[in-house]
Amino acid sequence: MVQLARATAQVAPGQSIGRALRLLTCFSEAHPSHTLSELSRQLALAPSTVSRLLSVLEEYGYVRRSSGNGHYTLGLAPIALASVAISQSDLRRQSLPFLEMLADSSHYNANVAVLYEGDVLYLARVPAAKELRVYAITGTRNAPHSTAVGKILLAALPEEEVSARYTDRPMEPLTSHTITTMDALLSELAQVRAQGYAIDDEEFAIDRRCIAAPVRDESGQTIAAISLSSVPVSVPADEFAHAVRLVMQFAMHISRTFGATE
Repeated sequence: MVQLARATAQVAPGQSIGRALRLLTCFSEAHPSHTLSELSRQLALAPSTVSRLLSVLEEYGYVRRSSGNGHYTLGLAPIALASVAISQSDLRRQSLPFLEMLADSSHYNANVAVLYEGDVLYLARVPAAKELRVYAITGTRNAPHSTAVGKILLAALPEEEVSARYTDRPMEPLTSHTITTMDALLSELAQVRAQGYAIDDEEFAIDRRCIAAPVRDESGQTIAAISLSSVPVSVPADEFAHAVRLVMQFAMHISRTFGATE
């Protein structure tokens, strides 16, 4: 009994930390707030257990409770941690000088993104206008099927893995042009692999297009994607083709900093 008690005492702190981290992952852009009962059901934990976890997380600023409706939302502490994590990213640091040149050369916004928990996570966004360049940590997340960077990142995965990522997740249509079926997505990804770049053709926002290309490491694996965003649909074909070449060129420059040779 003494040994069991000691073992329980050793395991319990780790279990509590794991539960607290699981609780934090319940919050998302789609579901930014939850009640205690909702969290209890989602985590399959007793309300009293969830209440204790929320109390500790609230004390340290990871969640906050609305005074009126009893809902919990994320606090400011995760933002501070996310800012540190993203700012220390090698991809962000290595990409920023090239993104600046890409934005200057094209006069469009330049971005770098990775796949994280099934979403596109933007590590940096460089505005085309120099006076707007404050280099804030973005941390923005979008569904990959509706973005050019997302298509680049998905194209690097086996088709069965792409399908598995959408097993329990519908392809939400953001515009009338958004891809919403797996067959259409897989066909698009095959084209992306063949041509070496991806286009979001009014799939994320009407009257706007986006161009993306892969960033690879020394093994040839795609580790990120860069893009030019908010390109007007009205841009002449020759100018758009020039933008495609620029994105591919700068993607290769960044790839070389990570050891890629092609």
